[in-house]
Amino acid sequence: MTGTTVDDELVGGDQTNATAGDAPIGGRSWLRRVRRGLFRGVLTVAGFLVCYALFLLVGLVPMNRGYTPLADGIEVFVLESPVHTDLILPIKNDLWDWSGSIPATDFPENPAWATHYAVGWGDRGFYLETPTWAELKVSTALVAMFWPSDTVVHVSACTAPDPQRGAVRAVLAPDQYRKLCEEIAASFAGDRPERIDFSYGRFDTFYKAGGAYHCFYTCNSWAGAKLQAAGVSTPLFTPLPGQVGMYLEPAPHE
Repeated sequence: MTGTTVDDELVGGDQTNATAGDAPIGGRSWLRRVRRGLFRGVLTVAGFLVCYALFLLVGLVPMNRGYTPLADGIEVFVLESPVHTDLILPIKNDLWDWSGSIPATDFPENPAWATHYAVGWGDRGFYLETPTWAELKVSTALVAMFWPSDTVVHVSACTAPDPQRGAVRAVLAPDQYRKLCEEIAASFAGDRPERIDFSYGRFDTFYKAGGAYHCFYTCNSWAGAKLQAAGVSTPLFTPLPGQVGMYLEPAPHE
């Protein structure tokens, strides 16, 4: 005898009903997992932002409170842009001669007119792949901020900054200035600066650097840390532009 038995109908009916009944449950389960994932993602981002805000607030605590600029000492400048900080130092004096390790021949053209070097440190990709803001890539910015990345030192030949540019200054004793130069020199990779074949213009050059760049240690952090090591009054942490020179005096007008 052929055909469908009662048992077959019952089994088949149960399977059909089970499959039909499970679909909404499976769908609801998938939606719950998506919601949980989104919620955890939002909490993670919010937690990071809160921690970073606390980091910035704690970082405003002034270090080296006893620092006072000397009436007669070695003058160095802090020049801050909306995103970056450079330290500007004499090329040569009785205490330190930068022309030995950063010679004029390292620049595309001889900066014979220059009296100072503007020195900055930062993310290699950001420096070398973003000569102008119009060329900034989101991927470059995200890697620089959230993934420890390789770094370079950027050196520009210049003169003492025009006060109209908003530079601030520190006037250092000989031992302080020597310490500052030692700290900056230690930022280069290797025993001597190793030049990278790249520049923005005629009077700047790049070198391989040590250390990693990330959102807790930025180009501004580097400048603040070097000044702090030399005994200059700075905030404890300086990851953002405008923080490095908070406790320093403006460069005087001529």
